[in-house]
Amino acid sequence: MTEISELLAQQQALAVQVAVAIRPQVEDARAKLSASAVETLRTNLAGIADTLPAGLAKEQIGNVVTVLSVVPDILEREVEALDAQIAAAAAPEASPEP
Repeated sequence: MTEISELLAQQQALAVQVAVAIRPQVEDARAKLSASAVETLRTNLAGIADTLPAGLAKEQIGNVVTVLSVVPDILEREVEALDAQIAAAAAPEASPEP
């Protein structure tokens, strides 16, 4: 029977493999959402939203502006977390002192 510690080690190894596999896509999405064209779009939409009366269109445009403003930072933190997870797995185990 497999020990729980073995299963947890396998789970950790899989988590690292997933981190390595998805990191490029997360970084790519972050870069695309941080592009100057997206910033221009965000600014233009915010300007349009400011001219609209209260209602669904103003609310939905405001939601898009919020996503374009917040998601790049969230993805940057995710890239940093993935990097830390990958680095921690690559670091040699600390050996106990005698």
